[in-house]
Order: sequence, then structure tokens, then C-alpha cells
Amino acid sequence: RNGLCLRRCTTLCQRLPVDYENKVCEFHCFVIRIREKKFLLSQFGNANQTAIKFGMARNSTVGLKGARSVHVRTMGAKKQRCTVMLAVTADGRKLLPFVIFKRKTLHKGTFPAGIHIRAQEKGWMSAQLMVNWLKTVWRRRPGALLLPLLLVLDRFRGHIDKDVRRQMSELRTDIGVISGGLTPVLQPLDVSVNKPFKDNVRQLYAEWMAAGNHDLTPTRKIRRPTIDMLCRWILEAWILITPEVIICSFKK
Repeated sequence: RNGLCLRRCTTLCQRLPVDYENKVCEFHCFVIRIREKKFLLSQFGNANQTAIKFGMARNSTVGLKGARSVHVRTMGAKKQRCTVMLAVTADGRKLLPFVIFKRKTLHKGTFPAGIHIRAQEKGWMSAQLMVNWLKTVWRRRPGALLLPLLLVLDRFRGHIDKDVRRQMSELRTDIGVISGGLTPVLQPLDVSVNKPFKDNVRQLYAEWMAAGNHDLTPTRKIRRPTIDMLCRWILEAWILITPEVIICSFKK
């Protein structure tokens, strides 16, 4: 109508390995064998990192029909991001978010309670931070020191480092490693949780942008959200994820 149409950002789907069916069967067999230890649902967990950007433009806009490209105005902070380590258990429990910012030190801000915040030069989960996560988040779950545990992770090198495995052994935690390329079908967080979580964060960002009265940079661009603000959004978005969504993600 009027020569306009909805335009949407597209991404390339992750291709599954050629022999993915065999690998999926192998992983299911591993889980069946390991469940002989009679894990409670509350002791069967999955953890994974996901990136949250300081600038989260909407994925759709209105543009002219037939246009080869559509420009979307942003604050210029799209490439600035933090890494969020999320973890859930099969009974629907959510563990505290573990947020990693790309910086050497953290300023003394007023961070919300119920979230762990760390700084790392590259802004991602290192083996050292993974050990720290095991001590501060995974170990402090209900029943974590008394019952056998199973934690499912992807094959990121920071997850399978020898120091990480040693810490897991001390915590009586068995590790289930998902083969490369299979996280879209085997990892509960990827299957059902990460997308609604990011949608919640994007909605909070959109509401903040719509509110107006933003501080501007010397070049007249909107200043990016503060670290404190982004942490509040992450926590609010995580609270909105229901236990039913998490339970269904493990069943899939």
C-alpha cells in the first residue's frame, strides 16, 4: 500500500552436521546411561552464554517496495555487547544471571541484586570465569552439595578446560558435552529460552528509547544505556521467563 512494505532483517540458519542424527542418538544414549544415577530434575541443568548488545534496533521496519537495502537509524552501539551466562534446571528453576562486560574493571555503580557481574578484557567466558561461575552460581543451588549433578554444556573450550573439569569433579557434577553444530536441537536454552529472553530485553530497550529525554554525545548521538541499566533489563527479562517454558525446553 502506498508503495511501502514491511522489511525484516534476515539471518542464515545454522547448518546441522551431515551425520547429526547419529550424534543426536549418541547424546541421548549418554543421557540415558548417566540417568542411572537417578538424578532429580532439580539436579539436571543446562548453561550457555548469549550476547546482549547495548544497541538493539528492531528486526523489522517500513521501507519502499523493491528497495535493495533499508537504512535503520541506531545510536551506533550495535557492536558493543556483553555476554550473559544463563542456566536452568529441568524442574523449571532459573539460576542467577552471570554477566560479563568487555572491560578491565567495573565502576562502582548501583547494580541490582540477584545478578552476578564480572569484567573481562575480551568480554567473553574464559575458563577462569567458568570456574568462578561454578563456585558462585552452580554450587549455591538447593541440594547442590548433597546430590549427584548433571550439567549439559556446549563444546566451547572454556567449558572443557582441565581446571573447569577439576572444579566440576569437586562439586560431584557430571558434564554432558554437546557436539559442535547440534546446540539448536539438543540444548534446552537454545531450543526454547534464549529467544524469548532476548525479545524481553529488546522490548525493555524499545520502551526506553520511546520514553525520550536521552543524554547525547558531543556528536549529537544518543548515549548508549549504562551498565547498571542493562543489568536491570537483563534481570527483568530473565524474571519474565516462566518455569513452564523451561520445563518444555528439556522435553524437546
